[in-house]
Amino acid sequence: AILDRHGGDRVLARLGAATFPAVPLRLVLRDIWRAHLLFEGDRVSGIIDFHAAGIDTPATDLARLLGSWEPPDGSATGRRGLTEVWQRSLAAYESICPLSSGERRLIDFLHVGGVLGGLDHWFQLRHAPQAAGMTPLKTLERIDELVKSLDSALEWADAGDVGGD
Repeated sequence: AILDRHGGDRVLARLGAATFPAVPLRLVLRDIWRAHLLFEGDRVSGIIDFHAAGIDTPATDLARLLGSWEPPDGSATGRRGLTEVWQRSLAAYESICPLSSGERRLIDFLHVGGVLGGLDHWFQLRHAPQAAGMTPLKTLERIDELVKSLDSALEWADAGDVGGD
């Protein structure tokens, strides 16, 4: 129903037709999200779960991490996308590790792909969540989080910059 509300096949075709320039590849975590960060007060004290680490673009990590947090203004990202909502966080990241324009453009696109792909993954795993180290309750919680992100991800996909270079 959510997919249909956002144009269904038209939006998926738009995402499928997207193209992007080549971007630099580096060692990244590829599965960094808020549950994988440990805090002491308001400072990050550790990062856990490195099983997916590999060579990819930092846009992968930024899409996953920023997409896992509530927007700082409390609203959904929607048409604005992650790169607009999280400008200050991206600027802080880029003060240490600058991104190419292609990498910046990939962040929102990869977020949408992560939401859609994540839902597909968890629905495929529904018969054996324990095999992935997840209890049925944790699996449902993860699916619920992704479903909550689906509306704004598809809203951006329908109106945002989904490639075309």
